[in-house]
Amino acid sequence: MIEYKEKEFVQKIPFKKTCDKCGFSITSDDEDFVNWQEFISITHGCGYGSVFGDCSVLKLDLCQNCFKELLEAYCHVGGGEEFSL
Repeated sequence: MIEYKEKEFVQKIPFKKTCDKCGFSITSDDEDFVNWQEFISITHGCGYGSVFGDCSVLKLDLCQNCFKELLEAYCHVGGGEEFSL
């Protein structure tokens, strides 16, 4: 027989996001949910021989305006089934 007990645990959830380029900050309590949900956060694990260093981890957080300014020329914008995940 297996017996169970309840256990409380702490769960980390995002509360504040800050753009690494312009410094714009927003919290999950702000009413501006569009800028909250459109923040772009990238985490990338580098491999051996990376220009950033072997097995480095890159992290980048950008507001949607800075992302557009920096990368719009390289993005392929579409919708629907064209970019289904």
